[in-house]
Amino acid sequence: MLIVWITGDPVPPVRAKWAGFDAMYANVLDGVDGLRIESIDARADRLDRVPDGAGVLISGSPSSVTEIADHPWMQRLARTIVAEVARGTPLFGVCFGHQIMAHALGGEVTRNPAGFHMQSVQLAHVESVGPLAHLQANSWVNVSHEDHVHRVPPKARVIARALHDPHHALAYARHTLSTQFHPEFDREILRGYIDYRRTKLADAGHDVDSLLTGARDSFEGREVLRRWMIECVANV
Repeated sequence: MLIVWITGDPVPPVRAKWAGFDAMYANVLDGVDGLRIESIDARADRLDRVPDGAGVLISGSPSSVTEIADHPWMQRLARTIVAEVARGTPLFGVCFGHQIMAHALGGEVTRNPAGFHMQSVQLAHVESVGPLAHLQANSWVNVSHEDHVHRVPPKARVIARALHDPHHALAYARHTLSTQFHPEFDREILRGYIDYRRTKLADAGHDVDSLLTGARDSFEGREVLRRWMIECVANV
């Protein structure tokens, strides 16, 4: 069983097609034997103890972990992450999920000094272990973020780096990891984000047409999520 903790919504043109991040994850995970998905809105709903045998996927969000002091729901989510990691619950954090996990477990999240990134990028370093075993240093992934993990939590291990983000994926335990990149973003979804944020990207100095042209399907990124889910299901 997969529980998705929803922490935000996609941009409107993407949401018009996909409804929410959980639908995108379901698309990536289509065909995984025995998969059931339950979605919980972490912004509003109570986060109960995760049932034994379930894995949790923490979604992306337009919210910023740097503003956690002003948002009780983020504080509640952080406390729940700590409790579930202590129980050994499999967790996978994506983008905001990557950042809130790092914050909760003793790291620090800040604005990325490299600026706002919304594009396909190549990884600069990968520790090919577990769900990332198929990735290489030149694998393409899709990103959309301004914040990043500035300081890695004490018990985390960096398992992937990008040129603009040295802590692009972290591992905490065999089935507990997080990625700054979006495994659910294909070329179409990424282009929808870029086009919607066109003005902001241009103001940040990006050539928006080049970003649109350079958007790719990231089969390697999608496979990370599939392999994590298959390992979790296999270990139930």
